[in-house]
Amino acid sequence: MPRNFFFGVEVLLTPEGEVRPERQTTIDSIQCTAAAAPLLLKYQGTGKIHTFIQEDNVPTWEKELEGFSILAEYGDKRAPWSGKDWRHRSPGWMPVPQAKFKAAYGFAIQAQKNEFYFVGANIRFFLRPQLTPKTVGSSVMLGDSIAQNFSFIVSVDEGHFDKNGEFVVDRKRNGDEIGRRGFWVEPDIKVLRVITCD
Repeated sequence: MPRNFFFGVEVLLTPEGEVRPERQTTIDSIQCTAAAAPLLLKYQGTGKIHTFIQEDNVPTWEKELEGFSILAEYGDKRAPWSGKDWRHRSPGWMPVPQAKFKAAYGFAIQAQKNEFYFVGANIRFFLRPQLTPKTVGSSVMLGDSIAQNFSFIVSVDEGHFDKNGEFVVDRKRNGDEIGRRGFWVEPDIKVLRVITCD
């Protein structure tokens, strides 16, 4: 009879049932995995799941997908008011000191050519159409970030999967929450879906 267990799960909580602060990253990663379980089960072994985890002295990582490049930017190097919504901004009006950065990790799934899912913590993703004669000039690298024309974005939705494995939109992003600031994710967002046009 198969046994499923998580090694060390008993040390995640205090005797009072509170999350131990030093174990918050583990709790967050479990939350991210659980939110995306239908996607992970559907696309395992297909090559469509692309994982990202911050390594020392590596602020970004880029991968080539079908028709797009995806860049992951780790940590919150931007001023706290510029990159996220009111739920996830850091206190104050200055960028968060490097010493206070929390772990950054996540994954992206390109379900269809123009359908993407993002999950993670302390990470933001940028999509860039692969340069063709039609798209040359639509994007340019700026340091370790991307500035570009985001007219190819159709929708950006935060959501979850119901018991039938269907994506349910909980919150639609618009305006400054998309575009040049990228697609940031945190565990409490659950799953971020991005639809692009052809």
